[in-house]
Amino acid sequence: MRHVNNAIRWFTAILATVAMVAALLAVTAGPSAATTSPRPTPALRPGDVVVDHGARAVVPPAGRGVWVHVHRASGAHQQLGLETRLDGQVVVYALGDDAQRLGARVPACSDRAFNLLPWRWTSRYNWRFNPASTPSNLSVSAVEQELRRATTNITGARNDCGRPDNVSATQSYLGRTTFRASACDNVADGRNVTDWRALGGNTLAVTCTFFASGRATESDMRINRTFGWFTGPVPAGCSNRFSVEGVATHERGHTYGLGHVNAQALTMRPTVGPCASSRNLVTLGLGDMLGLEQKY
Repeated sequence: MRHVNNAIRWFTAILATVAMVAALLAVTAGPSAATTSPRPTPALRPGDVVVDHGARAVVPPAGRGVWVHVHRASGAHQQLGLETRLDGQVVVYALGDDAQRLGARVPACSDRAFNLLPWRWTSRYNWRFNPASTPSNLSVSAVEQELRRATTNITGARNDCGRPDNVSATQSYLGRTTFRASACDNVADGRNVTDWRALGGNTLAVTCTFFASGRATESDMRINRTFGWFTGPVPAGCSNRFSVEGVATHERGHTYGLGHVNAQALTMRPTVGPCASSRNLVTLGLGDMLGLEQKY
């Protein structure tokens, strides 16, 4: 009888585990709206791979978190945030379809919307650029300059609203490197790298950030080389090409802890269309600055 009872308890535990996994998969695969509130997920363990509408991340070890932002050429986006607390509990911050409608158009200098992610940099963001696989139609030096400007657009609160720079975030460009943006390969190597790679689907760019106890520890950006890109002003006759500085400025907003907002004129709006005016993309709106000022 004791063996029968043990078998029943074992079978019951298996059913409970299957039910938790099935519930997680139902949320992952379904059309439900995304949430960024912490959600305990007992079915997950460190080392598990989670794929959510194209965003992929590995559950980190205890005391660590990871956040992946996927920006698509279609204008859609997806995010996935995972954290393992010190007691081993895994929480999911962002899960579900992130498709959303933009709100009413409000001028950038009047729109106060911002969305804060669960980390900030408590030290200087030191980063490097890997120029390998840069599209052949682009000058590596021009791309390098636009990436540098994109970063200072965030830390220097570049804007056309007449507001002073009240953001204390800092950065330092350490030059070119041969290291990859490994965070976007789900590997933490302690380096902050921006690189080019051929990405699947219609993914335009990805930002991948590791954090611990609210402190960012690593953030990489990966840009899809298979799309059309331009540096400088929108070229004459532009067709389905994207601004390097414009997209990179948006992605750097994620690096510094800004999430997407349901707005049309802010840097952290969820859509960046092709052949859009780079000036419109690289200057921060009021909400972008208010979010940064709250963090830094």
